[in-house]
Amino acid sequence: MVTILEQPLFGQRVRELRTARGLSQTALAEPGMSTSYLSRLESGARPPTAKVVSYLAERLEVPRSAFDNDSPSAVTQLLARGISATDGRGGEGILDMLNDAVEAGTEVDTALQWQMLWILAMSFPPGTDPATQEQTLTRLVQLGDEIGLPELQVRSRVRLARFQRLSGSPERGSGVAEEAVALAREPGVAASDLCRALLTAVSAEAESGRLTLAREHVDELCSLVEAHPALPPSLAAEARWSAASVRVRQGEHEAARGYLEAAMRNLDSRDDLLLWTRLRIAAASLYLQMTPRLTDRAAACLTEAEVPISLIGTPLHEQEFQVVTAQLAFHQGDFATTERLCNKLASEPSLLSYRDGVRLEMLRIRLRFQAGAVREAVEEMTALATRLQDSSNTDLTAEAWRNLAEALTAAAGQSALPQSR
Repeated sequence: MVTILEQPLFGQRVRELRTARGLSQTALAEPGMSTSYLSRLESGARPPTAKVVSYLAERLEVPRSAFDNDSPSAVTQLLARGISATDGRGGEGILDMLNDAVEAGTEVDTALQWQMLWILAMSFPPGTDPATQEQTLTRLVQLGDEIGLPELQVRSRVRLARFQRLSGSPERGSGVAEEAVALAREPGVAASDLCRALLTAVSAEAESGRLTLAREHVDELCSLVEAHPALPPSLAAEARWSAASVRVRQGEHEAARGYLEAAMRNLDSRDDLLLWTRLRIAAASLYLQMTPRLTDRAAACLTEAEVPISLIGTPLHEQEFQVVTAQLAFHQGDFATTERLCNKLASEPSLLSYRDGVRLEMLRIRLRFQAGAVREAVEEMTALATRLQDSSNTDLTAEAWRNLAEALTAAAGQSALPQSR
């Protein structure tokens, strides 16, 4: 169905064609219409009629289709208007414009629809309803399948799988990510697309407890990085960080340390400052999980991360930094700083992952040990360890039992000290 351009696009098209031919409004309007009427048309104040369109097409010596809204120029303007919106609702504007165009019967090219939704998916406006986000990403996958290009099919699924994992559905995200991995293995698909698909699959599989499959995929990922040294440094760093995360969950701390330190060593802060900073927070957390704890190395990493995280970190990144800083303060004997940071985190809506939330809970229990509430703290840590064990979080379970053993040893040492007279 072909329809005439709506205002103000119609007026803009008339003005473009008129000025390109060096005509004044008077020269174009006469003898069939008044100059004032043409001026109102060009300003968008008056809607065009079929008779007006035919008259202007004849006077400008262009086909009538030059004013159809399914021409490439009209559709391109639709995209440009959404991208360049300056009212703070650019992404939302894209979705509204696309919906309006479809409802009006405008023929919007499938590839252009995909591009518009991709721009929106890159950064949903704050407060966008999760159901709307998932609906948009699902439509992105459908459009990618209609187009049939493996690259678009992979990238659409990676976006949807990431959203599902972050919104608390890692099992569903894992299934979508595995589809992306299968498509990314097709001939001609770039190694970077396969890397991103594997990264997404590993994250979802690890969070849903499928560690064996996550290990297989992360090993493939690391081999891919080694075989393609021209991959972006940030992508290679994410791959090594992902490998470290899987090793940690399997209790292989030394192997995890090797991957994380390689990621830090090979990523320049100018390549991706936020990733560079987050790697140091992750490394500091790992150093505090090792036996013995490497508190000096953890402190050095947190010192490097402190300024960048305050400048470019999101509230989530700031909370992650505070959790590890509180852990370091505790193991350095600075219990006042630990308590202050724990109280600060408790006063804010938590953005932490499940694993960081558990580690913060362990830290609060350790503080109760330190304050002398040994019996209550033993019961709490035991209950936490049992709960983690029942949910098959083996590495966190071991961490909880280790914290309990250390706390009891410290409490026994305190009770064995000679009492002052």
